[in-house]
Amino acid sequence: MGNPDVYFANLPPDELTGELANRVDGYYNWLLTSGRLARWRIAFDTMYGDRGSHSSYEIRAGGKQGELSFLQSNEYANLNRHLLNMAQQSKPSIETVAENTDSVSKAATYVAKGIVEYYRRNAGVDENTDMATAIALIMDTGWVVNEWDFSKGDEFAVDGQKTLAAGDVYSRHKTPLEVIIDWTRVVGNERDWIIVKDQVNKWDAAAQAKSSAPEKVQEILGLKLDRAQDAMFRFGEIYEWEGYETSMVDRYTFFHRPTLACPKGRIHVFYNPKLWTFTGPSPYRKLPGNRICPAEMIMSCLGFSPSNDLLSLQDVMDAMISAAVTNMTSLGVNNIWVEDAASFDFEQLAEGMNLFEGGKEPKVLMLNKLPPEWFNLANFIIGRMEAISGVNAVARGNTANQDLSGAAMALLQSMSIQFNNGLVKARTKLIEDNGNDILFLTQDFAPAEKLGLIVGRNNRYMMKHYKTSDLKKVKRVFCRMSNPLKDTTSGKLTIAQDAIKMGAVKDLGAYMEILDTGNVDSLTEGPRNARLTIDEENDALIAGQDIPVMITDNHVDHINGHKRTIDAPEDRVDATQVKRVTAHLMEHLKVWSTTPVDLLAALGIPPMMAPMGQMPGQPPAEGGAAPGPADPNQPKPPEKGAPGMMGEQQPSTPGGPNPPTNPLSGQQWNPETGGLQ
Repeated sequence: MGNPDVYFANLPPDELTGELANRVDGYYNWLLTSGRLARWRIAFDTMYGDRGSHSSYEIRAGGKQGELSFLQSNEYANLNRHLLNMAQQSKPSIETVAENTDSVSKAATYVAKGIVEYYRRNAGVDENTDMATAIALIMDTGWVVNEWDFSKGDEFAVDGQKTLAAGDVYSRHKTPLEVIIDWTRVVGNERDWIIVKDQVNKWDAAAQAKSSAPEKVQEILGLKLDRAQDAMFRFGEIYEWEGYETSMVDRYTFFHRPTLACPKGRIHVFYNPKLWTFTGPSPYRKLPGNRICPAEMIMSCLGFSPSNDLLSLQDVMDAMISAAVTNMTSLGVNNIWVEDAASFDFEQLAEGMNLFEGGKEPKVLMLNKLPPEWFNLANFIIGRMEAISGVNAVARGNTANQDLSGAAMALLQSMSIQFNNGLVKARTKLIEDNGNDILFLTQDFAPAEKLGLIVGRNNRYMMKHYKTSDLKKVKRVFCRMSNPLKDTTSGKLTIAQDAIKMGAVKDLGAYMEILDTGNVDSLTEGPRNARLTIDEENDALIAGQDIPVMITDNHVDHINGHKRTIDAPEDRVDATQVKRVTAHLMEHLKVWSTTPVDLLAALGIPPMMAPMGQMPGQPPAEGGAAPGPADPNQPKPPEKGAPGMMGEQQPSTPGGPNPPTNPLSGQQWNPETGGLQ
């Protein structure tokens, strides 16, 4: 044991190694004595159809003379798979939240979302989430461990003679047998430390240790897998070890988060009570391990799966099915009963088409007939398993002999999903935790060059704003459940048809993209980038910069967006800012009024209302020259003073309308000075 006067995480490396090995043994002993290990083994064997004498993939003979037939009708596995499908059918959407609402922070959130989505797909994070969910249903708790592997990734720099790797996210799923925790704690989601067990190739481990601990290379190569522990804590297939040596060994990594007792955190890598290869402060903000439980168990550090309640009922089903099959196979050949004084030769029965004479007819003994009570009990057990799991017959596609309307079946299906909302919430929380891991890891360790390649086409526009430091403006990742409608074929078709009605989809390619993937990024990318451009221009105007107006700008959106910079009372008292913003708005009006109508139509921008005698899109006459002849096909402009001329003021003096006046000073508006005299 370690020094009682020193917190164990602060012990010297040699002492810490022995202390951590003791904690691993203590955790495994607790699993043995608490009965969890035995229950997990039963659940695992049942899930994969190989439980003792019963099997889902073959009929096994039993009894003294092999007269019994054992097999498994695996309702347990079927219900668990339906639970998984219901939990995974609605994919949560990722949202990234920044500390500010400026344009740089907004751009950083778009970049961060692209990075998180990339690693969810390409680093196996989503696959590990699905596997951890399946593990949790069988073994109460599943884990996803996310780290930054500095030895992976593309080469991006050369330091002297040494080539450096960019690093990459390293994600893997784990069972509760591979993540050792403080089992004495009574709150499952509170942890200061974990120990993660990985099987690694000792030759790779030795090669990695050459630079950090060359004196331990030979010890690593001399390691062997603990066969006794492997046999006790490995489920499923049993390996024959005789005459076979594996290169795989168990490596343990201790992670301690920064706390008051251990301010810098701690990472310690060891293989057995005496061999360790690395120790140092933790570079991570939080523990790498994320936990999922279908349901929490009060006063326990591990959760509880509702599938545990199905195991005993599966036993009953196995016994009933085996008894029925034994009866049918053993007594499947009919027996004939006749009286002692039968006057015909019984061997003739096998020939068929014979004439028998006698006083008593023979009787067929139907010994293999199953009573109605057997079917009633079997249906009752299946019904109880469906009720306990929350997966009803409709969700399983079993509506035989049930006269149900479509609305009734939809209601029953929704009730199943609602019943299992706890598993869905736990999975959503796991996805959110994994997203935050990716965000923090890339913020702290990823080089900007690598992130630029990750963001890709849809967010390439954002990368012109991006610096690694900007990504730190994003504080965290949130998850929200998406509409399950868009995950179905009919839902995607509905979205595509609605997009056509709104005019968002105008070509077959965009329609097929939505129908095939449900992804609408190609439709939302342009409007999103346009909104971000307006925000950037607002930031520049506030900072005192002059921003040019482009002929392709949507002037209506820009004018409405820029006016936000002088909406607040405190902004309006800044005469310099008001003048700058007003001049920019007037420049939009000028460019808008001189843009050809055909170009405005192509860009989807409404034409500006032209002054009297000038058609929209026609350049204003210079030096008082009269405009060219009007197109006879164009509608005549309304006369002065005609109803419907918005913004038209009647002149009080000959020569045209008067400019508007300031209601406070009574002075007229001056376009050269920005409006205020």
